[in-house]
Amino acid sequence: MKKYFFIMLLCNYVLYAQDYNYKVDIIDYDYNFLANSGLCGENKHVRLTVTDVNNVTHTVIFTRDPKVEKRKILTKYFEHKPKQIQFSSFIHERSWFSCDGYSASVGKTDILSFNASNIASGFMDLYDSNGGQATIDVSFKYSAEKLKKGFNYKVEYNFDLSNKSKELFFPFDRYKGSYYLKLRSSLQSKRIYLDNVQITNITDPEIIRNKKYDSIIRFISPMEFAEANSKINYKATSSFICDGAVQDENGFVKMDNTRKTVISEVSGCLKHNYLFPYCGSLSINYVNIYRIYDDPRIYSSNSLEKDQKEAFDNLLLKDCQPLKFYVNDCNEESSYAVEYKLETNADWKTYLPYERRASFFELNTANISGATIGKSLKVRIKYYNEDCEKYSYLCNEPLSFSIISCSPEFLALYNQKNYFCSYQRADLDEGKVSVKLSRPIESAEQLVVTLFYVDGMNRKILVNQLSSIPINTSDPIIQFDDLGGGNVGFEWPEKISPTKGTDDYYYFRYQTLNIGESPQKPVESSPFWDSLEKTDTFRLDQPTNISFSARHKKDQSCYGVNDGQIEIYNVNGGTGEGFEYELNGNGTWVPFSTSVNTARNVVIGSLPKGKSRIRVRDGNKCLAKKE
Repeated sequence: MKKYFFIMLLCNYVLYAQDYNYKVDIIDYDYNFLANSGLCGENKHVRLTVTDVNNVTHTVIFTRDPKVEKRKILTKYFEHKPKQIQFSSFIHERSWFSCDGYSASVGKTDILSFNASNIASGFMDLYDSNGGQATIDVSFKYSAEKLKKGFNYKVEYNFDLSNKSKELFFPFDRYKGSYYLKLRSSLQSKRIYLDNVQITNITDPEIIRNKKYDSIIRFISPMEFAEANSKINYKATSSFICDGAVQDENGFVKMDNTRKTVISEVSGCLKHNYLFPYCGSLSINYVNIYRIYDDPRIYSSNSLEKDQKEAFDNLLLKDCQPLKFYVNDCNEESSYAVEYKLETNADWKTYLPYERRASFFELNTANISGATIGKSLKVRIKYYNEDCEKYSYLCNEPLSFSIISCSPEFLALYNQKNYFCSYQRADLDEGKVSVKLSRPIESAEQLVVTLFYVDGMNRKILVNQLSSIPINTSDPIIQFDDLGGGNVGFEWPEKISPTKGTDDYYYFRYQTLNIGESPQKPVESSPFWDSLEKTDTFRLDQPTNISFSARHKKDQSCYGVNDGQIEIYNVNGGTGEGFEYELNGNGTWVPFSTSVNTARNVVIGSLPKGKSRIRVRDGNKCLAKKE
């Protein structure tokens, strides 16, 4: 029969609020003494201490065996603010027969005065020489500094400790077990679990003790690893013993194993969750560790894949589309709450109550009373179920959102106007395209549209960003046409350059914003820009330049008879049809053929003696240009 004793151990995070808040450095410490006949007596010593504001004195250096010491730097950390530093030393020289020789002593106390940067510093230089027989010479610099604890961690676990082996083939008899779990950094350690259990006889009923832990732990340097120890003693009742255990001649097994599990310096995630050495009677139901950042490190993504998550820095929340947020980098369950307040609310309200849940949640305006278009919304994560106003590190910095309506749906591109010639002509309506949308833009909205160009190497290039409300005073504005059926359209108000390579193309991304809000600057690639509405891609093609050749065909047959001929041939480019020529700039354009529109050569007759200047154009009146 199993008996369960569920003991919830919720360590108070306030215990950790002041851990290692101050650092004291002893710099260029140099202690020397001289005693010609050696030292004697119980009063000889070297002592360096620091007293904090609670009048607790902490020893930094103490010895009753003075010797020459030279240390470059010595660092100590303190929970409470240091208020003074004290140094004292005494030596007594031994005479030939007894302790009645010369003595030397030094002592000084400095009050620490912190400046506006929370730093205090000073210098001690102490000397005493009694007739040259006994001498103390000591000097050092010191500095004290208030430390910002920038490494806050959410830590939770749920352990079951049984008096029976958790492995059927490792039965325990006369079993004693103790277990601890510590979190360590280069400067600190924190023990978060310590428990023990014992059984007198293997036939005793099983008793399981459950312990839960939920806390915020604050370090001044990154956590490096979790140290878990299992120390067990038992009488083996099978041929198996635990790895790393030692069995004596009477069948008693002893094991004292420690396992270190790496913690990510950046995210605070455990490398794995099987912390304790194998064997024993402790079972891990869950253990979660992750770092809480000072800045808002909430993530938005449509995927649970870790490498696809990127920091979400856009402060827009659509009223029709929930946003998925990740609370930690480790993609693990943990306890947290989500709170919000609207611009009209003075107090924070609960969006999700404090409880264990998945590492992500969805933020939906439909679940927030009063969250209407145009309102501002603040959201924060509470990592421990206490007052964040009193202990600010329990919550992340609030994220501020502007609530906007969903952008209209893209329906089609229409009225595309390609280029007529190999060059741009101001007299032609070309280089244009229009976009059809599913609904009109409301009076409180603006439509912001960004044009991107993608070249043959798939490089995304920003062309321009325009709006129905001018972003800059010199910008043209987007104007709308009623297309009927509740649909509207707009023509991009600037001429768009022709596409160059055969694989190049354009597309638009757009969003609606509340009037008065500034659009985010476009970037080549980001989760925010990839989430905006996107049109179909399009090209604006341009005919190739017209080229042609001309040659002498026939001279004059007689003096004064204008019957010379020139042939225009090998005509390419342009639209490929409707070619015309002009002779000597006379303004008269003559078709190559009145019956064959695709004619690509012509013989020009009735020419006098001399040179002729020829121009050629196609049916769109596009001229052949020198390249």
